[in-house]
Amino acid sequence: MDYETLLSLAESGDTKAMITIGGMYADFQGDKKNLDLEEAFKWFARSGEYGDVNGMKLAASMMNWFMMLGIMVRMAWGSTTSFMAMP
Repeated sequence: MDYETLLSLAESGDTKAMITIGGMYADFQGDKKNLDLEEAFKWFARSGEYGDVNGMKLAASMMNWFMMLGIMVRMAWGSTTSFMAMP
């Protein structure tokens, strides 16, 4: 199924299409030119908001990964400031 068809389905509330689009942005499809983790998270979380348990799990996993990345960056930089506040 092409992206435009999936997008149309996702925008009409199809949670499986939302997860598929999220996976495309998270590079689960192997296409690095479209890697966009923020967009992937948005689609996973949106599917979760529609009640899809798999979408909830994927969004939670991404949040955990981002939090761990932030902790590792702070440890490496020797800072206790917020990860988002760093240049």
